[in-house]
Amino acid sequence: MPSYHVSHDGVRRACRAKPGNCHFGAEVHFSSAASADEYLTLLQDTIQDRNARKKTVIPPTSAHPTVHQALTAALGYAGPAPAWWDGIVAEARGHKSLACEPELLDLIDSPAGRVAVVWQRNSLDDNDRTVIEKRGMNVRLLQLRHVETGEQLGYLKLSNVDEASLRRSFGDDEFTPFRYRAALSGSGYFYEKDDLAADPTTLTSEALHEMRRRMWVAAQRDVLGRNGWPQNAELTDAPTDAATLDAELSGMAWTVRQEMAQGQRRNAMSLVDFSRVEEPLLGSGLGSAMYVYAARRLAQENLAVKASKVQTDEAEAVWARFQQLLPNQVTTHRYLTEQGKRREDLLLDFR
Repeated sequence: MPSYHVSHDGVRRACRAKPGNCHFGAEVHFSSAASADEYLTLLQDTIQDRNARKKTVIPPTSAHPTVHQALTAALGYAGPAPAWWDGIVAEARGHKSLACEPELLDLIDSPAGRVAVVWQRNSLDDNDRTVIEKRGMNVRLLQLRHVETGEQLGYLKLSNVDEASLRRSFGDDEFTPFRYRAALSGSGYFYEKDDLAADPTTLTSEALHEMRRRMWVAAQRDVLGRNGWPQNAELTDAPTDAATLDAELSGMAWTVRQEMAQGQRRNAMSLVDFSRVEEPLLGSGLGSAMYVYAARRLAQENLAVKASKVQTDEAEAVWARFQQLLPNQVTTHRYLTEQGKRREDLLLDFR
């Protein structure tokens, strides 16, 4: 199957490497020249938009005082930390493999008293653990906590996908695309059988052949048939001949790696999964301020806050307000869907 990649010099070329072996990475590979050219157009448009925006943010005088503080505060509170701070730091350090140490970004006044603005990456509650460990995502959480009690008065939850998070969840071997497909389709076939987290180089030739046949079955089950239901493949349907099996798996893996690359491009920016402000803070401007704090902090990682496609009336009002108050920071994230359609999402971008 022909493949095209976008080189470091921004030129589309035919890829002659074996599937998965090209050093340019799966995220810039495409099945047709037209798809590669479309990606280049979107990339160039995005770069031009970013360069056209002003480098310096001038807070508008009409901004709410709390939003104004979020725009101008130095991110990193240097004063004495709240009494409860050591506790959440210790909790984060208990999850050394994933969670990053929380950051105290700022203290800000509110109707409920002084509030701490807390930033944390990959916080691990039960829901986040599944998303982070099994679905290849990063989770970031911005919290508003009462300075005296530590009570959570608001939070903004965001998620995105990058190469490191995909590798962390799905590895970097011949099983990778099949782990990915099974995880995102909700298929438990892999996790109910042998442990695909194992390094395939540690398996005997017989065990590896058996595992490849299971991979074939799981991939078939994740493909919708003509009636819209998953194909009901069984292990007895899988090829037994090694050459036939390897050839079919190679084609399946190539297709799924393209899905992975498209998913990474689509979810590269930090999507707003959920936001909430408790009643004592309603109308205080802190709901909008959370977005600004998060976007400024994400800019340090070359990321931006992306608006969700499904929004509450309150969230839509926040984005409409940003378009009026911060026209130079509200831009768009352009990408192609799996069906080749153009999509645009709003970004709050301080890069």
